[in-house]
Amino acid sequence: MTPDPVGNVPLEATTLRPTARAARRSLFGIPFDLLTAAELQAWVREMLAGPPQTRHIAFSNSEFVLEARRNERLRRYLDGCDLNLVDSIGVVQAFRLVSGVRPPARLSGTTFVAILCDEAAAAGARLFLFGGSPGVAARAATALQRRAPGLQVCGAVDGFAGASGVLEQVRAASPDILMVCLGNPLQERWIEEHIGELDLKLVWGAGGALDFYSGDVPLAPGWVQRAGLEWLFRLATNFSIARLRRQLGLIEFVGLAVRGRLRRSVRRGSRG
Repeated sequence: MTPDPVGNVPLEATTLRPTARAARRSLFGIPFDLLTAAELQAWVREMLAGPPQTRHIAFSNSEFVLEARRNERLRRYLDGCDLNLVDSIGVVQAFRLVSGVRPPARLSGTTFVAILCDEAAAAGARLFLFGGSPGVAARAATALQRRAPGLQVCGAVDGFAGASGVLEQVRAASPDILMVCLGNPLQERWIEEHIGELDLKLVWGAGGALDFYSGDVPLAPGWVQRAGLEWLFRLATNFSIARLRRQLGLIEFVGLAVRGRLRRSVRRGSRG
């Protein structure tokens, strides 16, 4: 197996057991499934081995949590997902501060692409890529097939294609997995609107994953990811005023975590 480009230890060395769905825990009213990397990989294997039953999952970071708190439609979408996974060190730390729970892993959508493609190649599952600027999905398909020999990419369509045209192409290609990379929350809205028209095993929103795997945007080194500094790396290597504003907006998330910690301390003090 080719090493994981996001710097993780290959999961093939992990002892896996069939996994039951982990208990959901809530953070600021948003549900999360606190899985380990091994449990997520086992879930993927079971899903690919099972009959067609369209599942949808999400990966939520601090920015996404804030958006879901403001956007009832997005919050309902996350409530209905088969899995909603922790996708930032900010969410990890907020769980620890607010509830005393430490998620067993931070499972980013970019990391999940590597896990999913390895398992899809082993299972003979077919993957369809939808999103990115013109040419990005095709370049990402080539890179993913090089990374996971045997991976079947049955379609690669850029994010500027019309929804109806994409649906026709997806149906014609008959994939097992559809990866939608339109950015949050547009990709979740697209999935919500069209999931009833899809006949496959898994659809999910992968944000900018195609940009990373196509090579158009550099991936943060493994040590940067482990330190939880991807946001700083992306700000430095792909700076924009819009990105800076989004990062400054996370001050609100820090405030929520601090207030949650204070309320927890007050409750513990009153019980004492």
